[in-house]
Amino acid sequence: MLAALVGFAAWKVLLAPSDLPLKGLARGNGRIEADIIDVSTRPAGRIAEIALRERDLVQADLASAALRAKMTSDRSARSAADLSDHLDLSFTDVTATAFFMLGAAAMVFTTSFFGFFSSRRRFV
Repeated sequence: MLAALVGFAAWKVLLAPSDLPLKGLARGNGRIEADIIDVSTRPAGRIAEIALRERDLVQADLASAALRAKMTSDRSARSAADLSDHLDLSFTDVTATAFFMLGAAAMVFTTSFFGFFSSRRRFV
């Protein structure tokens, strides 16, 4: 029994695996700070393919994803049609709007101008 106890103690002290890390490894506490960069596009749409993988290095002007072409062409055609509708004003619409704004400005000026003099009464 004594031989077993001495053998166990020798094994524990001399041959047992240690809690020290393996050679070439290091332990420590630390904090990793990452830079978060938001990426966005002007047109919205569904992504057709992604050209990058996780941990890939990126450069400026590098295409990282492609949008579905049908959706972007439909939206750009719709935007062009809306723009042409807004720019398709006739001459009478423009002149009527200009005369209306000129009349409104004249009304505001005369009201404030004559209202100023009528509020300054002289008491004799």
